[in-house]
Order: sequence, then structure tokens, then C-alpha cells
Amino acid sequence: MRYRFLALLLFCTVARATDQLPFRASIVLTAVENDVESQDDFTCYGKIHGYIRLARRESNAHVLESRWISPHGKVVADSRTSIDFKPARSTAYVWFAFPESANLLRAPDSELEQDRLTFNGLWHLEVVWDGQVLLKKEFNVHCP
Repeated sequence: MRYRFLALLLFCTVARATDQLPFRASIVLTAVENDVESQDDFTCYGKIHGYIRLARRESNAHVLESRWISPHGKVVADSRTSIDFKPARSTAYVWFAFPESANLLRAPDSELEQDRLTFNGLWHLEVVWDGQVLLKKEFNVHCP
């Protein structure tokens, strides 16, 4: 009987400690809206969609932040969004849109095209949930 009590106590202690660990999340980065296949390589045009899968269902108010960091360490875009999950959900969304290039109605923007060259390389995405880093993801950008 004594061993059962110790085993139960150990189980409860481990279960409680597990509940207090920071939860793990994953992300699918893709150039295709609503896609489920993650990519590691992107061109420097269009959008990068980030579909975050939280480790558990969340409810109520939270703050979701994202920082998109270029290969040179510059925060190219950041966002801070207040969200209210009612009903509870286990997914969230972040995105990055590269600057649009010239079209037929506008003259080419030489400064933008020069900036685009600095986009080549390894990027970093940092996602923050309620003030704590939730996940970090690296990906490559190639500008043709």
C-alpha cells in the first residue's frame, strides 16, 4: 500500500510539473494561403503565411506578436495583435508581405529593388505569446 501511495504521489508531482512547463508550439510557413505543407525556402515576392499550432486549446484574451528579421539582423516587420479566443482555439496566424515591385503603371523603384537584394539569405521569425517567446523559426529567402 505504501508503494502505491508513493507511486501516486510521484505521478501527481510529475503531472503538475508538466503543466507548469512552457508549452510548445509549431508553425507552418508557406507562400500558399491555407496550405499545410511547410516551406523553408521563399522568393522575395508576395506573402509568407505562418500558421501557428498551439500546444493546447487557448481561450480568452491574449497578445500575439511577430518579428520578421532579415539576414542582416534588421527587424523588417513586427506586429502586435490582441486576440480573444472565444470559443477556445489551438491555432493562430501571422504573415509577412514583401514590398510590391513596380508594375506597368509605375516606374521601377530603384531603391526598393536595391533593398530587395538585401533580402537574400537566412531570415528569422520570432513569435511571442503574452510577452513570452513562443517559438523561433529560420527560413531562406532568394531573390531572382
